[in-house]
Amino acid sequence: MEAVELLLPDERVSVSCWGQAWAAKPPRSTTPTGAASTATPSTTPRSAPCNPPTIDALQAAGYTWRGIAVWHKPAARPHPGRLKQECESIVWGCAGAMDPGNKPVYLPGHFTGSQPRGANRQHITQKPLDMMRELVRIVPVDGTVLDPFTGVGTTGVAALMECRHFIGIEHSAKYANIARARLTEAIAA
Repeated sequence: MEAVELLLPDERVSVSCWGQAWAAKPPRSTTPTGAASTATPSTTPRSAPCNPPTIDALQAAGYTWRGIAVWHKPAARPHPGRLKQECESIVWGCAGAMDPGNKPVYLPGHFTGSQPRGANRQHITQKPLDMMRELVRIVPVDGTVLDPFTGVGTTGVAALMECRHFIGIEHSAKYANIARARLTEAIAA
């Protein structure tokens, strides 16, 4: 896959355009029955709760939008005078027709899990491993999971634990090193 220069979202660059910039590359390497998903916080009106910008970006990148699942975070931090931001949307789609094969998986549309806490939390957007183990099951066994924002590698650890291959991309050397160590440990287990 070729290198991609990414723009971080701010008030000048819409979430939709930013999402399209990174999402446009994976469909070229996705199998015809491959899937894509992204968790997006409901912290701003642009991303909450049905996520039109993320849906637009996914479709503009060449994926067929298939739906939204909800990630409920029971240990989410309360905000004075506002609703607790205890849910994120998981927008997902596919690069073609979904082929469940002879052993289809039946995934829920609602996931519950809190981010790691204390010393176990190594990244601000780190996802719960159990939830990610469920989510990667949308990729067939022996298929490849691509995470363009690997962080500390939770998606990769989940993919390896569920007998999937993994390709991770991480800009930060600090987080890439943490991810590399976690993935090496998962392979050895």
